[in-house]
Amino acid sequence: MSGSIVVDSPPGRGTTFIPSRSPTAATAPRKTWPTMSPSRRDLKAVLDDTRILIAEDNEISQRLIQAHLSEFNCKLTFAGNSEQAVSAVADCDFDIILMDCQMTVLYGFGATESICAMLRRQSRPRPPIIAATANSVHGDRERCLAAGMDSMLSKPFSKSDLLSTLSSWLTSAAHLRYIVLHKHN
Repeated sequence: MSGSIVVDSPPGRGTTFIPSRSPTAATAPRKTWPTMSPSRRDLKAVLDDTRILIAEDNEISQRLIQAHLSEFNCKLTFAGNSEQAVSAVADCDFDIILMDCQMTVLYGFGATESICAMLRRQSRPRPPIIAATANSVHGDRERCLAAGMDSMLSKPFSKSDLLSTLSSWLTSAAHLRYIVLHKHN
């Protein structure tokens, strides 16, 4: 399928799988991962009934994301700061998390680290976490990955960028869960 999976598995710290659409995506200097443009029918199949945590402290950005996803039957939960994001994950399993990096209290980086640690302690599956940031300078992608985020969307992002990224990660995550579940049965 012209893709690759990067696996990082330090002893005692869990395993991170990073799927990409092309063999060079993991080292490409781009801020977002390459994705294919899915059809509306494909998007509907992937996004309908998907539980998405939107960790975003800017109300205008929240409304924009909600508008971008309004034609789909997503179950959106909004967290206005990083503590609310961590609390939301403590209370619910999400299929994917869109994490603003510059939120108040812990920032998105600290919230992501807290979420990943909590899910590891509780032996719960970790959903893909997509960074959303207006700071697109050299080193941001690496900082996002180091905090436990899986990919990055640079603000302002288009509806197409958001839908492609969500679709790509949701289908990749579902595929990886399927492989892991069936490997152990």
